[in-house]
Amino acid sequence: MQPRLPSLRSIETFIAAAETTSFRLAALRLNVTVSAVSHRISALEAEVGMELFHREGRGLKLTRDGKAYYERLLPGLDALRQAVNFRPALDDDSTLKVATFPLFFAHWLAPRLKSFITQHPKARIEVGTIGAQNDSPPDVIIGTATEARIKTKILEGCHKLIDWDITPVCHPDLIKHYEIEEPADLVRAPLIDYASVIDAWPRWFEHAGVPIHDHKGFIVLDSLALQYDAAYLGMGVGLSASCWIDDLLNRGLVQPFPIYCKLSGGAYIGVVEKPPRPIANAFRSWVIDEMRATVEAASTFADDISLVPVTP
Repeated sequence: MQPRLPSLRSIETFIAAAETTSFRLAALRLNVTVSAVSHRISALEAEVGMELFHREGRGLKLTRDGKAYYERLLPGLDALRQAVNFRPALDDDSTLKVATFPLFFAHWLAPRLKSFITQHPKARIEVGTIGAQNDSPPDVIIGTATEARIKTKILEGCHKLIDWDITPVCHPDLIKHYEIEEPADLVRAPLIDYASVIDAWPRWFEHAGVPIHDHKGFIVLDSLALQYDAAYLGMGVGLSASCWIDDLLNRGLVQPFPIYCKLSGGAYIGVVEKPPRPIANAFRSWVIDEMRATVEAASTFADDISLVPVTP
């Protein structure tokens, strides 16, 4: 018959007292009274049949037996802590953490995410903003980059989802008010610039064959989301990336001309963990397929899509 194990509470109290060499500090650690600590130690000494501490006034010191007992308990205590803190591993299809930029989520990912969840009904999708402080890193990152950053290999091994192909968008009232019938007519309208690509309008005019290459917007915004909000309010004509043009049109904006001008950089998707979990791989493949379908739906630039192969 196996001998009965000492009380785990007494063992916990002994460890605390041995590590602090003080009943008072052990009591503070365990959130109990000093008398409770003293009582538990006395009960443990009686149970194991040996003196564990020398009590010298207010001081406390392990006996030789107490020191040996402490050292023998430590490996078992670590194993016990691991067992107590054990949590069953989540099913591989249960949780997927995705970090992206808000505009991509609002205008492209959110309208399509239901189809992925339908394919993976066990999935729990947690979407956060790139750079936000979290307890654990994301499984998948969808972000933007310029060609300069690409060349530094910061995004090596990622899929390039799409180039930045920009096209004008505005409130339908602006078309009527400024009598916009051809690309050159946009010069008369108030234009909205994006701070990160301040030469976007001149480049679009040049691409559209309008001989006015230095026309700038009357307002500069540092967020594409703010640019589209301003366009919804009828403040001016903005420039939309092709990947979410359909969503903007569904929300009430119009596209004066289906002319797209390609800028440097693009949107990328990458998996953080190596090797990636099956659910992360499935999500990456789904995003790539959905983006390819989005690009192919816009026939003006369907032939320009390019993918950067993933490094094995």
